[in-house]
This record gives sequence, structure tokens and C-alpha cells, in this order.
Amino acid sequence: MFSIHIDDVSVEAAPTTAPGCAALTSPANGATNLAYLSQTLS
Repeated sequence: MFSIHIDDVSVEAAPTTAPGCAALTSPANGATNLAYLSQTLS
């Protein structure tokens, strides 16, 4: 028994810079002056 694996993978050009990332905004919806609620994790 034998198997043949053929992949058609090619790279045109390697990326030279990292991809752009989304800018994080905290809080996520831009809300300000809201009460902070403390949560206890157990």
C-alpha cells in the first residue's frame, strides 16, 4: 500500500511588515464616568 500526497502551495512574496491590528479602546464602547463594580473570583 502506498499513498501520494501532492500539495499546490506557493508563496509569491513573504510579508515584510506585520499586519495591522485593531486599536483597543477601554471601555469597549467608549463610556466614561460609570460606576466601577468589583467582582470577586473564586
